[in-house]
Amino acid sequence: MVCNENSIRYIFIVYGSSELPRKETIMSKYLVIILLPFLLYACEITGPWDNNVRAKETVSKDFSSSQIQEVAVKTQNGTIETSAWDDNSIHVTFEKRATGHDTEDAEDNVDDIKIHTSRNTASGVLTIDVEFPKYKNGINYGCSVYLSLPASLVLELESSNGAIIALGAKSDLDFSTSNGAIKIQDTEGYARLRTSNGMITVDNHYGELNGRTSNGAIDADIVLPRQGECILKTSNGAIILSIPDTTSATMEASTSNGRVEIKNLPVTVVMMEKTEFRGRIGNGQGNIDLKTSNGGIVIRNGR
Repeated sequence: MVCNENSIRYIFIVYGSSELPRKETIMSKYLVIILLPFLLYACEITGPWDNNVRAKETVSKDFSSSQIQEVAVKTQNGTIETSAWDDNSIHVTFEKRATGHDTEDAEDNVDDIKIHTSRNTASGVLTIDVEFPKYKNGINYGCSVYLSLPASLVLELESSNGAIIALGAKSDLDFSTSNGAIKIQDTEGYARLRTSNGMITVDNHYGELNGRTSNGAIDADIVLPRQGECILKTSNGAIILSIPDTTSATMEASTSNGRVEIKNLPVTVVMMEKTEFRGRIGNGQGNIDLKTSNGGIVIRNGR
């Protein structure tokens, strides 16, 4: 149905018409009273208030990494992706997106997304914060952030409804998102990874790992340092952990609905059941703790 001011005006003309016979006028009034909410709803769905036109703007910024040890990024409804490079600068690309009822309105809404940056050499932190307007009926906002930066920088990344990806980082990582996957590849350092609804993938990581998701699988390939700790937990998904046979750690793995399997690793078994395993590998200097409530767990030789 296509509605405009004339069609709505016509409804009220019919409703108030004195040209119809009295009996027909009364019937028309009742009919309009019954149908009016549905007609207005149809107008709202298909009329000029639709906000399904999309607009996008790409913005780039460059920063010096001199005296910077950490980069903190916060956004919403978008991906954050970092790639390590050999340059001493930090290059950031923002992809801002918004909807509107027409092209001009959508572009105006994109302009309402503000980017705030702060380079504090005293604390050594570059802060990047994407600010979104207060709720506007029917408007969808989002901003993805892509960074190229030195591998040695600590990364603190936060998003919602978007993935977080880090490639080649060689320092500590603290990532948090909701409704999005997390992936790190060829990384080193302590990694803390949190998502509420997505998969966690760790590909070739050297260092301690703490990964948690509430609804997704975890697949991690790591080298755990001596006396290091690996904690992986999900409430609904499988866990696969690949470690070298030279790892030294106590090991605990449990699931409430699935099977625990140990593959091609020289472990000392303390307790082994279908859904639970306790034991150690090597001298047991570190700690490995894996838990899921609905999925299998596999610990295997990854090197």
